[in-house]
Amino acid sequence: MNQAKLNTYETLYLVKPNILEENVLKIIEKYESLLKKHVDNVVTQNKGKRHLTYTVNGYDDSFFIEMNYEGNGNLVNLLEKYLKIDDNIIRHQTIKSEKTKGEETLTDI
Repeated sequence: MNQAKLNTYETLYLVKPNILEENVLKIIEKYESLLKKHVDNVVTQNKGKRHLTYTVNGYDDSFFIEMNYEGNGNLVNLLEKYLKIDDNIIRHQTIKSEKTKGEETLTDI
């Protein structure tokens, strides 16, 4: 990949609350490995099981997983393609971060 054209992205996805903790860790590893095949810098945070503000697909709670990585639009499309077809994922969202080199974000602090 051309390093000059990499953008910083943050993807948050919600895993069904009835999944066992060890299976949640396997899901995290699966998506982390997918990204690491294409880029080196991937930071994943398991935010744990949290109560949702409103019901999503019939669930009131969910495991929150946040991934920060550098890549291009094709990588985001690939990740979202897999998240959409995974029955264990109830919602996901990716945003393009405005972080530039040397600038800190909340996850860096």
